Amino acid sequence: MKVAAGWRRLPRVGFPAILLHLILFGIIIGLLSGFLLGCSGSGGGTETGNPKIEMGAQALAAFSSDAEAEVYLKKSHAENVLPAEVYDSEREDWVEDPAFPAPDAGDSPPLSDPASNSGGILSGNAEPVQSDDGILYVAGDRRVAIVQGLPAPGMEIAGAIDVSGAIIGLHRFGNTLGILYRPDRSASLEADLSKTIGTPGWVAPGVRTGLLLADVSDPSAPARIQEMLFDGTVVAARQQMGTLRLIGQFIPDLPELDRVYESQSEQEAAVERNRQLMEGYTIHDLLPRFEREDAQGNADSGWLVRGDTLYRPDVNAGGSICYILSLALNAPRQPFSAVGLAADVHGWHVTPDNRTVYLGANHLRNGDGDGAFETLLFRFEAENGELKPVAAGRVQGFLLDPLSMDASGQRLRVVTGAKMPAAAANLFVLGEQTERDEG
Repeated sequence: MKVAAGWRRLPRVGFPAILLHLILFGIIIGLLSGFLLGCSGSGGGTETGNPKIEMGAQALAAFSSDAEAEVYLKKSHAENVLPAEVYDSEREDWVEDPAFPAPDAGDSPPLSDPASNSGGILSGNAEPVQSDDGILYVAGDRRVAIVQGLPAPGMEIAGAIDVSGAIIGLHRFGNTLGILYRPDRSASLEADLSKTIGTPGWVAPGVRTGLLLADVSDPSAPARIQEMLFDGTVVAARQQMGTLRLIGQFIPDLPELDRVYESQSEQEAAVERNRQLMEGYTIHDLLPRFEREDAQGNADSGWLVRGDTLYRPDVNAGGSICYILSLALNAPRQPFSAVGLAADVHGWHVTPDNRTVYLGANHLRNGDGDGAFETLLFRFEAENGELKPVAAGRVQGFLLDPLSMDASGQRLRVVTGAKMPAAAANLFVLGEQTERDEG
């Protein structure tokens, strides 16, 4: 299999954190893109000026068995503890830094509020309204209205689709309408976007996401094709040319684990206690599942990711699971495909052509202080319609928020905080190293 060996880091440019956010979202990117994208760099360098990125595609490995996955995930959950100064500064950052104020209970995170009944998607192109040839598909609380007869004077409701939950967003391609929703039997989701290290604060146990695919070729008589329920929170959804990518995050219902320590002896005691609490868990408790039923009532269920579709990095980056589902809206009766990463993912980016997905996981090296923060980066690309891991890398610092990555061509741009509190930040521009053949 031919895979990219990794990424090389191009020269770093340092700016205040708020300016880098403006760059990332394109406010002044036109002024800087010629300089940044024209730079060249090598994979080596000094730790302070141009630290070497050592992770290649071999840094991601699939589990060979359920037993191996069970041991790894239980160990990851048990060892996911933080020094008290890191845990505390993580929250002080949102209070003390005016560029990133602490969100109030009623505030909304970027693009939508995953804590609300109607939210959940942090990025992508899911919309509450879709249109085509004078027909509007409008998402209400638990129903999609199909409105016909544009312009406005002649508008009328031609049909409707009832949904068993609060609607998150709509995707349409051809005669297929995809409806993402939060099922009635899903657990509530309370977002904590200030949690930048450890298990992401917007991931909660018991949360599920639903997807209903409907044939809308006859607006007056929409027909269900199939309906699916997935364990976990869908945080990104993008549809392009009939392919729908969903990025979801899952954490199992865990016991009350110790997450903070003051000293090395406390760390060892916390990890040991956590291991004892995790002893009774099996692989069946630790992986996300799905349920599916078609229009004829044929139902099936199973694991979303398992074995050779679930990957792990070469360092313990947490035991939650980030999965990427791929569905063909242009062939809605075909089964979906999925690939997963066992890591606490804190950021993501799906390219506009829907062929590449980047994931980033904040990581604390060796459990040390501020200087040891790094972001693990992973790239997945479409091969014959399915996503496969092709490259990995790491940069200094931690992702400032879930939307701190974007890509232009083969270049990945990443914004990270230099330390906590994040009074300053870094902008990294990464290019791909030479490819090589792997056996």
